[in-house]
Amino acid sequence: MKSNYIFTAFLFFLSISILAQQKEVDSVNYLFETIPKAFENKDYKNAFELSEKAIATYKNNDSLSGLANLTLGKIKFGQRQYGPSVQHFNTAVEHFTKNGEYKLVYEAYINLGTLYRLKRDYATARNYFSKAIAVIKKKYSNNHENLIEAYKGILRVEKEDQNFEAALEYADKGLQVIKKLDNQAHEAIFLTYKGDILQLQRNFDPAIENYLKAIQIKEKLYGIYHRGNLVTYNNLAGAYSQLYYLDKAIEYQERVIDINQKLPQNQQVSYTSAYGNLAVYYTEFGTPEKSIQYHKKALVYLKQELGEDHFLYPMLYKNFGDTYYDLKEYENAQKYYKASLDYYLDNSKVADINATEGYTNLALVAKNTRNFDAAQKYLQASLKIYPKNHYLIIPCQLELTNVFIAQEKYELANAYLDSIAQKLPQKELSELNFDQLKDRKEYINAKINYYKNASSNNTDSLIYFYKKAIALDDYTIKEYTTAPTKDFQLSKAFPLYESYVKHIVENNQKAEAESVLEILEKTKARRLTESFNKEKSSIATKIPDSLATLEQQLNVDVVFYEEQKSLEINDPQPQSDSLIGVYNTKLFKLKRQQNQLQETFKSTYPDYYDLIYNRKVINIQQVQKYLGEKQSLIEYFVGENDIFIFVITKNTFEYTSVPKDFPLKEWVTQLREGIYNYWALPNSADEQLKKYNTLYKEVAFKLYQKLVQPIENVLTKEVIIIPDGELNFIPFDALLTEESSTNDLIKTLPYLLKKHQISYNYSATLFGQLKEKSNSKASNDVLAFAPKFGDEKMETIAMRRSGLGVLKYNIEEVEAINNLFNTSIFKNDLATKANFISNAKDHKIIHLSTHAKSNDIQGDDSFIAFSKSHDSLENNQLYVRELYNLNLDADMVVLSACETGIGELKKGEGVISLARAFTYAGARSTITSLWNVNDAQTTKLMTLFYNNLKEGMTKDEALHKAKLHYIESEDLAAPYFWAAFIPAGNMDAIQFSENTQKYYIIGGCLAFLLLGFGIYQKRKKAA
Repeated sequence: MKSNYIFTAFLFFLSISILAQQKEVDSVNYLFETIPKAFENKDYKNAFELSEKAIATYKNNDSLSGLANLTLGKIKFGQRQYGPSVQHFNTAVEHFTKNGEYKLVYEAYINLGTLYRLKRDYATARNYFSKAIAVIKKKYSNNHENLIEAYKGILRVEKEDQNFEAALEYADKGLQVIKKLDNQAHEAIFLTYKGDILQLQRNFDPAIENYLKAIQIKEKLYGIYHRGNLVTYNNLAGAYSQLYYLDKAIEYQERVIDINQKLPQNQQVSYTSAYGNLAVYYTEFGTPEKSIQYHKKALVYLKQELGEDHFLYPMLYKNFGDTYYDLKEYENAQKYYKASLDYYLDNSKVADINATEGYTNLALVAKNTRNFDAAQKYLQASLKIYPKNHYLIIPCQLELTNVFIAQEKYELANAYLDSIAQKLPQKELSELNFDQLKDRKEYINAKINYYKNASSNNTDSLIYFYKKAIALDDYTIKEYTTAPTKDFQLSKAFPLYESYVKHIVENNQKAEAESVLEILEKTKARRLTESFNKEKSSIATKIPDSLATLEQQLNVDVVFYEEQKSLEINDPQPQSDSLIGVYNTKLFKLKRQQNQLQETFKSTYPDYYDLIYNRKVINIQQVQKYLGEKQSLIEYFVGENDIFIFVITKNTFEYTSVPKDFPLKEWVTQLREGIYNYWALPNSADEQLKKYNTLYKEVAFKLYQKLVQPIENVLTKEVIIIPDGELNFIPFDALLTEESSTNDLIKTLPYLLKKHQISYNYSATLFGQLKEKSNSKASNDVLAFAPKFGDEKMETIAMRRSGLGVLKYNIEEVEAINNLFNTSIFKNDLATKANFISNAKDHKIIHLSTHAKSNDIQGDDSFIAFSKSHDSLENNQLYVRELYNLNLDADMVVLSACETGIGELKKGEGVISLARAFTYAGARSTITSLWNVNDAQTTKLMTLFYNNLKEGMTKDEALHKAKLHYIESEDLAAPYFWAAFIPAGNMDAIQFSENTQKYYIIGGCLAFLLLGFGIYQKRKKAA
């Protein structure tokens, strides 16, 4: 009995023990399940309590104690209680190591590494990440997926500790593992990190290459509108801005904002830095007014998103200062620069590197307000802070040198320059990195400043450094692959060009005349010249047909989507904002493809690229070869302080300068208003005629005195004018060579037209290139268009206001041409855009008697209007940007329409007009208008012009004589009716087809026979 009792008791206690063990197992399993779940659900309070319980109850269970300590470490880490957090992570490592759970050991090490990185204890952080890497490699493999996070952590440590080479090494190691695992999402992340490191090394080109690869992967995985793209787009914009590809920087930064706006609110990132960066890029791009708008937006978002005391405030203040500095509002610039500097000085126990920029910026303000002592003090304070070999030390020293020059401390300035010269690498331009190129450029500019001021006996040295600076600018401009950046860089070179030309002209350095012409040519018609160069280079240097086709197709596609976007924006009842977004996305991708193609041309086909973008300009002897005995060429260069005039005849060349001590822009505006305000504005009172005539006569003579009279004695009968800047809007024919009284009759005024036969060109180089261009091989003579714009009886006020009202005489005009030439006429509803595009390529003369609208803000939006096509969705407007993609073979395009010769004025290019676009498309010459012309009188003038052409006259002679005849024979003889039309390009007579010549001969013979028959009849009657 006793033994049975004992056995029964044993079974009872055993069952209790088993039940207790099962309960413990259940409890442990419960904790294993609920602790991670609570943490993942951000239920940190519950996760904390459960972890504390696990440690107190099951301290001998290494797995559970390790998990609990790991979780507590993460919670304390999130609460920034770093001490307890480290203790928990290390305890977790002990438990996991005992139990052989090495992936969790790795996780603890990753957390410890991250914690110490945030504490900026980079040595300890590096140690923990290295341990994490070692654990995975030892216990698993060299290509295990967990290595990705460890490499990411340690590369960030090295990057923040400025060990950039080590950071790049870990980035590459991470990419090797990622590629073996085919993990594209992480590949994009690591490529972005690599781009960031390269950008910090100021290796911008490879940084951009990595960012673009990352974007390509991300867009493939997620599409464009994904949060993961924002950082890469943002950093890519920053890299482009550092290289002054500001058009690209703006494009990508705007893309960041666009994506962010389309994301759900809980996924959006801060707008502060996006708008702040955009403001910086617009400042650097020379549009400070727009920049201020974005600065203000950035400040608003900063207060909303990050509060009143955030480290971004001094950065925004500094950027505000930059904008006001560019606007030359130095008081405002100083205020913001000082606010930025004060923040850094107040919030740093030691002098911060950010303070150096503050001191330098205040120095620039002081220098520009001629407070040179303050400028010197600020720059010397800045130099004390810079660490050794910092990339901004040399620029700061050069600024200090310029201050010494301003203070007339020439010996000290020269000593600084000698010292700086020893630090600059003695390499070819192609071997220098971006910062080295900038340093060399600023050094050369400082040498120019020194030689201009230190002594009057340094002419040879001064010219030597001017040429060095110009050569460096040429190299820099050629290296850029986008047109807006080339334009921007060229505009930045203008002060240097003006300074050099002024020195040569004022010191009468005849031996340097060639270099002066070269400078003047660099500032003219860059894109037009490149279009001619491209035509030559495609023949001289073969590129694959596939790339040539791709380039053409991309151009066509960009134009198409630009047009669709413009139509949608201007549509009074647009379909939706989302459609504009679709067009923006299409354009974004297409322009990126264009950029990549240009980079391919530059790297893979350098000879082709060099032929297009290497600005080899015409020389004096070559110009003289193309000039006739009675011809002279005037080339103008409008600087900030002077207007330079260069005159070449068959055997001579001269140059002079005119001080710009008069309001040029205002005078040009007054001249144009004096010519057309009375006639163009409806219901003008008669007393207005005398007012505007007086204004015209005064300004027309004053402009003649400034622009023509100084070189009148060397001019020949025929004059070719290459205008610059505001001079593009002047009808030189209408300038007056003598002062006139208010009573002088309009017919008898001393117009420059009466002394000279004037034509125009875009540059001397293009003058030569157009001379060399062979005559049209088109089989047809004239293509004439006369579109219909509504019914005269039904004409609305809206039509008249839009400038697209009824044209009463355009059909009469083209039919008059048909009486003289073999003409293909498209009139009324047949005069469509589609018919023009399909017929334009095979005619020697294209005559468009229609409406046109110029756009002086965005020249590519200027257009010619055609009849609406009722059976097509296509619009009836042909834009400048579309003309660039046409391939014409016309000897002449006549735009008998309003405002076809004016548009957006761009430095280095000229006026982006319809006339220029037709030249780009292949026309050898154009006849265009400078203002809204009168329909009826234009028909008369054009008839006279074509009659003269038929006689075999050159184009400029034909128009010149037509104008003179018009003035003599018409009652409405004011310049408004005839001076608008200007001939540009190759003025040679047109060689018409044999059929047309036969047409003339037959017509002449018939006229002769009719005359003879009449004489015979008279004699017969007399007999």
